[in-house]
Order: sequence, then structure tokens, then C-alpha cells
Amino acid sequence: MARALTDADFIYRRPAHGFPHVVLLPGLVAGKWMWEPTLHALHEAGYGYLTLVGPMAGEHDRAEPITGTVIELMDRCGIGSAALVGGSFGSLIALDCALRFPQRASMVALSGAPGMFTARDVAAPFKGKATRTFGNALVDRLFFDRRCAPEYGVNETMMLFQDQRRLAVAARLMRESNHYDYAAALSKIDARVLMIWGADDCISPCRLWESHLAPSARRGMFFKIQRCGHVPMIERPRIFNALLMDQLASAPLGRFGHTS
Repeated sequence: MARALTDADFIYRRPAHGFPHVVLLPGLVAGKWMWEPTLHALHEAGYGYLTLVGPMAGEHDRAEPITGTVIELMDRCGIGSAALVGGSFGSLIALDCALRFPQRASMVALSGAPGMFTARDVAAPFKGKATRTFGNALVDRLFFDRRCAPEYGVNETMMLFQDQRRLAVAARLMRESNHYDYAAALSKIDARVLMIWGADDCISPCRLWESHLAPSARRGMFFKIQRCGHVPMIERPRIFNALLMDQLASAPLGRFGHTS
């Protein structure tokens, strides 16, 4: 039986009067640390938010129960509907939540969603031991500019690679992501879908999303950020947060955009 989530497993902040909620879903091996600049921006603007503290590679080795956990947490916090914002594997969960529980998603934002074209590449040369060489290789895959990688975040991720059980869970979830049909899911979502990609993302290639997957969304907007890798919310937070905030405030955005 899966362990019940405690207050230490998630962070919830009530919104200011009249502001909506935002649910931030972290990556497979990166937890809350990847959302720190966005959490600060949401707090300053008055939005309520809910986010998981740890990475998605935790108790469940399938996406379906993770999606169920997110909805249960929303219920627990009294959140009827929210903007569901996912980074990396969290994007798959955000999309799955909106697909299975459409009334709970006022908007969906995706960034760096994994798929069959990325599973082979996501784990830098890992030989069963989380060495500094491995850590450096992982940072080089995730970031266009490795100077943007926060040391404490990298250390947290390295700790996950030392946990064999969670590493096995991560591998099973990544295999499942191989078969997730993003185009079909996007075509069925009625909510607005904002997609923000690093132009230099070598894990979830921007060019494939921009040309083949993003156009499947009924109400989709795709933006790419130049000189940016897999985690634009960390590497280019000012631009990422501006795009997200504009859409949260329902400011008009073009269907496809480009930032420099």
C-alpha cells in the first residue's frame, strides 16, 4: 500500500482574494527546487499554489496513480480547478490530469515533456553509481548554460540516483512515457495549453514539439526560449515566468511565439 502524503510532502499557499490557484508539478528526478523562482513570482503576484516537495519518482511507478494523487491533493486543499503547470515528467502528469479530469484544469502549461524520443537520452552515462562525473554530464544535458544549475538542486537529484528503489521507479515511469500519445491528448483538451520550451533542449527536442506536437492542441500556444535547455523555469526564469503570468492573467498571446 502506498504511503499517504503528509504535509511535509507538499506545499500549499492560499491565494489572495480573487486570484486563482496554480498547481506546479515537478520532474521525474527534480523536486520543488526546480520551481523556486516561479513559486516566488506566484507569491508576489497573489496566486495560490500547490506543489510537491519531492520528484515524481517516489511511491508510484505508473502515471495513473500519480495523477490520482494530484487530484486528491487538490481536494485536500479545497482546490476545485487550477492552472496545471508541469516541468519535464510533470508535464505528462499535468496533461493526464486535464485529460482525465477536465473540470479540474482551468489551463495547462507544459515544458520539456518526455516521450519516446527522449527516454534513451535522459539518463546521462550512468554506470550504477552517482559520481561527480555523472553529475556533471547530467547538468550538461539539462542546461544550455551549466552556470545556471543550482548546486543544492543538483545535489538533491544526485541523492535520488543513490536510492536504488526510486531509481527503478524512475526507469519504469520513463518507459511508460515512451508510449504516451501527446498528440492525441492535446487534441482532446478543451482548456488553453501553454507550451514553453528551451530552444536547446536536448532531452525533449524543441523542434519536434514546435512542428509536430504543439499544433495538435485545440487552443495551444507554443513559445521557445533561445539559449535555454530542458528547464527554462530555472535557466531563464524571468522569461518563463512572464509567459506564464501573462497567460494566467488571460493577456492575449499569439498562437505561436518566439523569444530571444
